[in-house]
Amino acid sequence: MTRTTYLEADIIPALVAALTSARDSIELAIGWISEPGILGLLQKKALAGVRVEIILCDDAGNQENLFGGQTSAEGVRLIKAGDTLREQLIDAKFGLIDGGKTIIEGDYRWRKGAAGEGRTLILSANAVLLVQTYRQEFDFLKNHGEMASGTSRPKAGLPVLIKRLEVMETLFKLDDTDFLDFRLDGLREFNEDPDVVAIIEDIEEEAFDQAAGKVTRFLENHRMALACINPPIDNLLHEIQQLERQISEVSQEVADTQKRMSAFSKLHSEQLGDLLEGILFETKVKAKRVAEGDPSQQEVYEEAASDHEKYTNSQEAVRKNKTRTLDAREQKELKRLYRKASMKCHPDRVVDELHDQAQAIFLELNEAYKNNDLEQLRAITEQLNSNRMADKSEVLTERKKLESTRKGLIDKLAEWTAQLEELLRQPNSKTINAIDSWDDYFEETKVLLEDQLFRLRTENKAARIELDDNSVKRLST
Repeated sequence: MTRTTYLEADIIPALVAALTSARDSIELAIGWISEPGILGLLQKKALAGVRVEIILCDDAGNQENLFGGQTSAEGVRLIKAGDTLREQLIDAKFGLIDGGKTIIEGDYRWRKGAAGEGRTLILSANAVLLVQTYRQEFDFLKNHGEMASGTSRPKAGLPVLIKRLEVMETLFKLDDTDFLDFRLDGLREFNEDPDVVAIIEDIEEEAFDQAAGKVTRFLENHRMALACINPPIDNLLHEIQQLERQISEVSQEVADTQKRMSAFSKLHSEQLGDLLEGILFETKVKAKRVAEGDPSQQEVYEEAASDHEKYTNSQEAVRKNKTRTLDAREQKELKRLYRKASMKCHPDRVVDELHDQAQAIFLELNEAYKNNDLEQLRAITEQLNSNRMADKSEVLTERKKLESTRKGLIDKLAEWTAQLEELLRQPNSKTINAIDSWDDYFEETKVLLEDQLFRLRTENKAARIELDDNSVKRLST
């Protein structure tokens, strides 16, 4: 598939070029149209023998003054959509040129004036499943434009494929690729699409990173088509599920970042803590000696003494906080279990009635993850498997509730993203991320600190000897 997105001022030139390229047909399901230049171009293409069909909302005046007020003029056919489809045509506009040789998507309004401000137009080609999906949807709108509420829609294959690929995307993120082969038959049902075939081939060759990237791109490229064919409730439910998944992923990044910072801090304490404690002690001794000779330096001594005491206390706390050591296989299992468990009990995902319970489990889960407590993570996962918490998207059905939930999840996602960004902005985090090899960093820093400690001890020792010599001299006189 090739896919190009056009923004604002680039929309009209791209749209004109796409429509001009039509040789056989132009089919648009766009709700409204009033852009004079586009209307003129469509009329011109119709006069040249191109079949032009446009599905519009049945608004008073919407079809007035279009092509002389005719619903069919010189090859242009205007089709009225019933009220039940009004909202869909507001949110999901699309078009097919030459039966799908070029696909038009995006939220461009097709109106004169500033209709392109903040809008997008997307042109795709060589997109087999997109063509099938929009072809079916256009025929449905054209033939059932005034359908009664509740009329069943024709089944489309895309939602099934999207769900299967979303499961795969989650498995890739969990690094759980052991049984992906068993899911390939579900993808082979759609092997008429080259993009799906490419995903299958990567998985068969165990090129999982490449497959994961292609799955993500496929999902992104087909979101608009899915929103178009799904009724509003289904679409809201799907968006809520996606937001829940994103919240889990970002909170996972927060946990990983905190865990990394904690691990670095612990290693820093283990490898350099005694040296730093010694340096702070010798600095305190030196400051005390200087303050005894110069009372104006008393504040410097008190600050040095405070620094030494604080660091000694923090070292003691680190020594008491024993973090288990895991091998590579155990670390992989720890991460996989944490991601699965956090998806099930994240307090921002579950229904409101279970929020407090989920919050308690989530805190326990994060503590176990931070401390490499694999046994505790296994126990929590087992508990969640036997007593699964309902997601918000599973129990909410009324549209207003869904819209409210969606807004709340968007806000929560913004909060988690801000927390992650704040963590990454911290000097500690920037320092850690800039270190290529922790082993090299600690080895080099250790040499520098040993030299600093040696010099301080030598200076303090020399000062004590000199003090003792002066005392002997005073006594002898």
